[in-house]
Amino acid sequence: MSTDAGTTRRGRNAARAELVARACIAQYEALPAKGAKPARRSDGRHEWTVLAGIVLCLGAECVPVSVATGLKVLPQQVCTANGDQLRDSHAEVLARRGARSWLLARLVAEHAAGEYAAGELANSIDGCIFEQTGEARWKLKDEVELVWYISTLPCGDASSDLLLAQRAAADRHGDAAGHTTAPEHAELLGHTVAGRMSLHSGPSLRTKPGRPDALPSISHSCTDKLALWSSVGLQGSLLSRYLQPVRFGALVVGERAAREAFVGGGGLDWAERRDEWQRSVERALGSRLDGDGPSVHFVAPDFSGSRETVRSHLAGVAEEHMVAAAGSVSWIRGRGKSENIVDGIRQGASAKRAGPLEPLRAPSRSRLCKLAHFREAQAAAAALDPAQ
Repeated sequence: MSTDAGTTRRGRNAARAELVARACIAQYEALPAKGAKPARRSDGRHEWTVLAGIVLCLGAECVPVSVATGLKVLPQQVCTANGDQLRDSHAEVLARRGARSWLLARLVAEHAAGEYAAGELANSIDGCIFEQTGEARWKLKDEVELVWYISTLPCGDASSDLLLAQRAAADRHGDAAGHTTAPEHAELLGHTVAGRMSLHSGPSLRTKPGRPDALPSISHSCTDKLALWSSVGLQGSLLSRYLQPVRFGALVVGERAAREAFVGGGGLDWAERRDEWQRSVERALGSRLDGDGPSVHFVAPDFSGSRETVRSHLAGVAEEHMVAAAGSVSWIRGRGKSENIVDGIRQGASAKRAGPLEPLRAPSRSRLCKLAHFREAQAAAAALDPAQ
């Protein structure tokens, strides 16, 4: 490829990445202010969160199908085997669950209308986006692409460089708190590392980060989950009966946290390190597995609820007066109202059960929980494959 052609393609990719980010942010801003959006708590502390979205792209058209916020995860000790609670409420996980639900409903609708003829190009996101293969399964048409947006780097291996840069920035300002001694790299090979421990080590599987005094979680980091989905698809095991792997082609990441980590960095400049960090995230998501992963693009548009944006609006407010939002918001295209989630269930709903082994009542369960997804898949099976 010529230099001019490569420059043109990079320019198109950068323009689309910014379009994807702005579409997700705009959809979030259009949601009701009340609910689980970040707010000022009664004790005066200000909440912040992470935003993630999955966008369907067709040519110049980019439409969000699932948008979510969230930072919380339930410890293993409080989870049941009923699938009625959301164990992992990080934004990336909720966005993926919402997109999976949307894809299944869309497939059922297209099947009912008989609109999945192979060989016909998709001309609109509101038109036919699936085609049937010779294996009695369906796939997204080649011209349709899924793109992720995350307002900051995902937790886990992909954000290790960011955390190290932030710690270095804290050191430069006389704050050396929070350092841990990293074990030798050989100690970590083949093991799962807890949260933010041993950031200097090489690529590692990690669990979700959390407070040192919190009960442990067994949920893997968002980086590890994104790496898995980039390899096997985000459709999940139940949808694999009907869908070929649905992989995402690109990851769009808000750059503000990374950019600010290099301000006054003693010669380190974000513009010089940007490409290096993109390659580092691409490695974390794909090249540490077999095959290529998604391309990564940093973008400038700010998310209003991010830690950095909230801090900038509260000049002079100490860091201890900021706190991660307790709730999550989930929006799915075509599903009406957004859903607010706290502690793995609908905000304000009762957590009481009819019995110790009984699931939560339907009004308490999130539409994103495993039980809800299983029942969606059951209904879809009756429509897509009545003989089975």
